[in-house]
Amino acid sequence: RSLTSEKKLEKKDMLEAFKQLYQARGWGIIEYANVNLKQKSGKIRIHHSIAENVKRKHNRPICYYTKGCLTAFLEEIFQHKPLHLEETKCMAMGDKFCEFEFR
Repeated sequence: RSLTSEKKLEKKDMLEAFKQLYQARGWGIIEYANVNLKQKSGKIRIHHSIAENVKRKHNRPICYYTKGCLTAFLEEIFQHKPLHLEETKCMAMGDKFCEFEFR
């Protein structure tokens, strides 16, 4: 069963609910950028993510768990259609936020 069909939530409402849930759990603060729901593309930025507390800097993104959660969530929104999600910025690499691009 799909959340979008069962609850009759609009995709934008699901994005907002996920944003609020993510922050309420203390996992970080989500910001959406350049999101186009029709084209299934955009960016998700996470401020104050768990990668912020990594003591050693890394030379590549390390937010595998977050990437998995975001992928599953976005595939649910887009009714189980596969999409590509890539972490392009990571606080563990010294970036100001973690950023994931999807398309």
